[in-house]
Amino acid sequence: MQVQIDTPYLSVEEYAKRSGRTVRAVREMCAAGDLPTKPRKQPGERYMINNALLLKQALESKY
Repeated sequence: MQVQIDTPYLSVEEYAKRSGRTVRAVREMCAAGDLPTKPRKQPGERYMINNALLLKQALESKY
């Protein structure tokens, strides 16, 4: 099987749009560590969701 992703990282807004969640909910999930994010260098830096890792985790999960 071959899977391609369009981008390795997604902004909070784009992830919210694709997942059907609110931007606030996605930010809270990032802050709680429920979504894998790119390491932030400064506290105020925007969260970037690691889309590549989410796909990898989904493909490796057992159903």
